Amino acid sequence: MKKIVGLIGIIMILFGLGIGYYYLNFAVTEGSYKIQDNNILEENENYYLFLEGHKIGITEEQFKKVETDKRYHIRYSWNKLVKGKGEIEILNIES
Repeated sequence: MKKIVGLIGIIMILFGLGIGYYYLNFAVTEGSYKIQDNNILEENENYYLFLEGHKIGITEEQFKKVETDKRYHIRYSWNKLVKGKGEIEILNIES
């Protein structure tokens, strides 16, 4: 019985460390980007901006508003452990 409790405790600790490691690898990138045709992607009714090697998910509404050859202030979050995916936080056209 003590071995089972000890094993469960070790598994819970490892699980907690794994979750913590995953969340510690989140990053936020913010900057000014000029959007070109090759930065805008539509796949299976999902919409993305491709920035610095990351495929950033955007809504259909944001997708329709994005104009090419314009500069945008963009902030997005992504995880270093999950290659190529991210989530948009700010998408504003610069004046």
